[in-house]
Amino acid sequence: MAPKITNFIIALILVGVAIGIITLFLSDINQNYQTNLDSTDLVTYNQLNNITQLTEDIESAANDQGENTGVLDIIGNYFSRGYKALRLAGSSIDIFDSMSNTAIDQAGLGVTGGLLKTAISSIVLVLIIIGVLIAAIVKRDL
Repeated sequence: MAPKITNFIIALILVGVAIGIITLFLSDINQNYQTNLDSTDLVTYNQLNNITQLTEDIESAANDQGENTGVLDIIGNYFSRGYKALRLAGSSIDIFDSMSNTAIDQAGLGVTGGLLKTAISSIVLVLIIIGVLIAAIVKRDL
């Protein structure tokens, strides 16, 4: 089994994050962090209803065939369903982004939180672009 480019890029990101966190830890070793745990902000993480709604929208969009009377209607329906799927994918990325931003901000990690947020976003972006889109175009598992 040949190594994949996706795994290599993700490994580079993770090594960079590990080095950055170790560097930040060593530079701030003399400071004590005080974190107050508060359960009043858990509303941010209660996104189950939004995720359920997105899943139902994706399922209904996949099952909705519409009225296909001619060749142009069929092709137009494919483009319409593709556009709806892209909008739903954007909504799911927004939910992930808002939850991860809130979690990292509430963790009180300081500069390390920003570094982790960037790393997680980069990994998700690499997985979507290289692991899904480019792999579908070249028809190979990258």
